[in-house]
Amino acid sequence: MQTSTVACPVCAAAAPFAYDHPEARIHRCPRCTHAFSDPASITKQETYTPEYYEVVHRNWFDHPNLPLFRWIERQLPSSVTSVIDAGCGKGQFLDYLRQQRPDLRLVGVDLSRNENRNGIEFYCGDALDFKLGTFDAVVSLATIEHVPDIAEFARRVRAMCNPGGVAVVMTLDDNSLLYRAARAGRRVGVPVAFNRLYSAHHQHHFTTKSLARLLEDNGLHVRQTHHHSVPLRALDLPVSPVARPLFMAAVASLFAVGDLTRLSYLQTVVAERSAD
Repeated sequence: MQTSTVACPVCAAAAPFAYDHPEARIHRCPRCTHAFSDPASITKQETYTPEYYEVVHRNWFDHPNLPLFRWIERQLPSSVTSVIDAGCGKGQFLDYLRQQRPDLRLVGVDLSRNENRNGIEFYCGDALDFKLGTFDAVVSLATIEHVPDIAEFARRVRAMCNPGGVAVVMTLDDNSLLYRAARAGRRVGVPVAFNRLYSAHHQHHFTTKSLARLLEDNGLHVRQTHHHSVPLRALDLPVSPVARPLFMAAVASLFAVGDLTRLSYLQTVVAERSAD
C-alpha cells in the first residue's frame, strides 16, 4: 500500500504520492514543488562503485561540461584564494580551475578515489564527514540530488564557506522541458526517459523554487540562477544503438528550446553565505 504523504525534505510540508517508479515511489510537495523518492520505498541503494563512474555514467565523466566550468570561474571573485569541490567526481572542474587560476588552493572530496595532482588535494569519502576548514568558495556539481539528507548537506556547504563566501550548486531542474517530456512520455506508455530521470540514484528532483528555498532556509543567500544544458556527448541513454540517434535528436531539440525558454535541463545557483 502506498504511503499517502511523506514530509518534504525541503520545507517539511506533507507531500502526496505523485508517481510510481520501478525503483521507488515519487512524491511531490505542493508548497515548494520539490519532487523526491520516498526513502522507505527505494528498492536498491546506489553504492557508487568504480563501475558507476567508469561504465554506467562513463559519458558524463568523459565529456565534462566546459562551458559550465567557464561560467562558474567567472562568478568567483578575484578575492577568492581557496575552493573546495564537494562531490568532485574525477576532478575535472578542479583541473580546469588549476589551468585558469593556478594561485588557488584547490581541494576535492568524492566517494571515488583520486590521487593528488598538480597541487590539487583530493580526499576519498563523504563530503559531510570531512573537517577540512573553510574556503572562499564551495562548489558542488551534480551531487545534491544524490544525497539523502539535503538539509544537512546545505548546512555543511554553508559551514565550509568563509563569511561572505560563495557557494555554487548545480543540479537537475524538474521543471525543465526534458523532465516535462519524460512525464508526458510515461503517460502515453513510453516510460524510458521517465525511468532514467527518476531513477533512485537521483533521490531529489529540484525546481528552481525548491532549490532556492533549501539554500535560503539554511543560510545561503541566492544571488543568481543559471539555466543551462549539458553536452550531448555526456548523456548516458539506456537505449539500443538503433534507437539512440532518434533519442539523441529528440533530446537535442529539447535542450535547444529549453535553453531559449529558461527551461533547461540543469540549473546552477550562485549563493553567498549569510552573516552569522
